Amino acid sequence: MQRYRFTFMNHFNPLFSILILIVMLMAVFYWFNFEQFILIVGGIIFLLDLLPALYLHLQYWSENRGEEYSVNENEIIRYTENQEEVFKADDIEKCIIYKSPGIEKGSWITLYAMEEYHYARLLLRSGDELIITSLLMPKMDRVLAQLKGVQFERKKRGFNPLGWR
Repeated sequence: MQRYRFTFMNHFNPLFSILILIVMLMAVFYWFNFEQFILIVGGIIFLLDLLPALYLHLQYWSENRGEEYSVNENEIIRYTENQEEVFKADDIEKCIIYKSPGIEKGSWITLYAMEEYHYARLLLRSGDELIITSLLMPKMDRVLAQLKGVQFERKKRGFNPLGWR
């Protein structure tokens, strides 16, 4: 059974559009001979894209830091430090996946870096919840779909901080 954990690529993939923006801005800066007005406008555009994405990245990382998950059709297993918690599919009341509309449609590129961040909230019958972020499990909807008998709900938003319901 595959374990889902933080990897370098899981951290890098959501920020790839930031790198594309940097390359595009550098080309524009060069084209306009690094004029001060263009540098200021480009800097503002860069910050408007970077800051929300960086906020989500740090929030998602702090939420799932030190956790690993395994999923099969009957259960989801959370590994933390030296502990293993098993949650049966019957224990999961509902799984809510928060994604941007572009990612939901299957687009491979997004307009803003913050749209790359998505997460799943698994509501347990005990009243607790599990949160799995895209930094831990990038293709979470496919992986979590393995759970049999779990009701799924999707919420589409361009900006998906963990506190919003």
